[in-house]
Amino acid sequence: MEGGPSSSDKTVPIETPAAEVSPKEKTPGTILTKTSRLKLEEITSILSDGETKYQVIHSAPFRPQPGEIFLFSSAGNPENNEKWRSDQYHWYQNGTKSMPDKDPVIKKIYFAYVAPSGRTCTFHKHVYRMLKSNRHLVLLHYLGDPSVIDETGRTRLRTKRGRGKTEEPPPENKKPVVTEPKKFHELLEECRTFDNVVNELFCVSLKDFVALQVAAQERKDFVKKIVIYPCCSLICGKNVMLEEVERLLQFTSSQPQLLMYDTAFTVGDFKIAALLFKHTLFQGGPALPAFFLIHNSDSMQPHEEFAQVVSEALLASFGKGNLPIVFSNQEHCRLLKGFVNTQQLQPWTDTMQRAKAWLEGNGYSTQEVSIYLAHIRGLFSQRTEADYKNMLEKCKLEWKQTFTVFFAENIQPFISKCFGRWIYEEHRVYNPYCGVSLVYCEPFCNLMKGMASLGKVPLDCIIDALDCLQVYFLHQIQEGLNKNGNYHLLPEFEGMVVPTQSIAQPVLSPENIVNRVQSNMQQQFAVNSQHQSTSSSTNEAIATYSWITQ
Repeated sequence: MEGGPSSSDKTVPIETPAAEVSPKEKTPGTILTKTSRLKLEEITSILSDGETKYQVIHSAPFRPQPGEIFLFSSAGNPENNEKWRSDQYHWYQNGTKSMPDKDPVIKKIYFAYVAPSGRTCTFHKHVYRMLKSNRHLVLLHYLGDPSVIDETGRTRLRTKRGRGKTEEPPPENKKPVVTEPKKFHELLEECRTFDNVVNELFCVSLKDFVALQVAAQERKDFVKKIVIYPCCSLICGKNVMLEEVERLLQFTSSQPQLLMYDTAFTVGDFKIAALLFKHTLFQGGPALPAFFLIHNSDSMQPHEEFAQVVSEALLASFGKGNLPIVFSNQEHCRLLKGFVNTQQLQPWTDTMQRAKAWLEGNGYSTQEVSIYLAHIRGLFSQRTEADYKNMLEKCKLEWKQTFTVFFAENIQPFISKCFGRWIYEEHRVYNPYCGVSLVYCEPFCNLMKGMASLGKVPLDCIIDALDCLQVYFLHQIQEGLNKNGNYHLLPEFEGMVVPTQSIAQPVLSPENIVNRVQSNMQQQFAVNSQHQSTSSSTNEAIATYSWITQ
């Protein structure tokens, strides 16, 4: 449980008539009454089948009484999603819980009533929503002592974020309310709830939230930008590596430059992407990471932020035409247009696979599939755009109308932009098998695989590992320029004299970086275990304190 009351949700239900809940008449819209907590099977049943069994409400109940249960529906209108909140009471959100603990299907939200004299825990509102299906339904259950309910007519107003705010009617000769200082255990409960608030607002734990702030302060040469809303993302890359790329782009090398945006990795709760470049002074053009993106979103927003930062820091100053760039995720290539001064290229393989899947799914025979794929490859391989257009007209005479439409909508618009052989040859990256090869950085891939095997890696450990990885690559570059190590200069650059630069940080191989992360995680686990033991003793003291002060 993440917050809220700690008593068990397995209390045996006591079904009571509406008239016994309160001396008042039951509130319109009440579907059931119950003075004890709902069990998981009851909650699931109502949220799954309640629309066919009960009369749902489409606005908040008006000042409901303890024991009453309501089933709210937004009717599929997003503007109505939060209308259940405006029940004319002033509430304090007191935590959340996923039910059951293993493979949860229900989210439970606790609310405590706030009287004029302060928050009270004797009148509650429990809110239940399904996590996957029937998201438009909300189950409301009011519990507790009706005698504490304020009768002054407090009004709940909806805000932009749907949280609601309290507005009181103009007082007439109303005396100021003197609020008693909060007790120690109430302040502690608010601190515990703060972690839930951060998690709900920014989709990261409080610990990861703090890790972002620490990284911004302690790694100013590494962290470029932090975004915490509406999703969490961190863009980083050492200034020394950025300077190396800038110098490299000023050289004319016999090896072509090729950038790659690699978004294929996930470590713990976070996705990790990197902008790779080829170091064209060395034989084979080894791939190195210039920038990293750490984020926890499925949307394009973190990638757009990343493209903007990279463009401003590096690409905007490049004045020798467009740099070729490939993407590990072809959908990103289609949607992401923020990298300035670049020519987006795509390997043929992904498009060929999608075309094959479409052909097979639309009933084309095996022989027909082979013929159509051979036509596509032949179109991609034409030396000039004029040759491509001539061949396309001939192919259309043999194609079925359905495939002609598919090709015109899904492939043709991109050939002259990122598929044509003449484009690859212009940038000296043409590969007759797939158009253009993806850039592969083996040490980076090994690090990501090693960290992924550790499970839920904390954010601060991820940041530290990527920082160490760039130090490792900077050391490899320095060794290569000094004619040592694994990188060897091309013959045309062997006469270069490069001054030696010292690296202040320790140099660790990717394997040792993984070991360092594992060691840090074990130390953090030991500290957390000790903290939990201390917290357990503190909780006992708090419980004793609460009992004495009552």
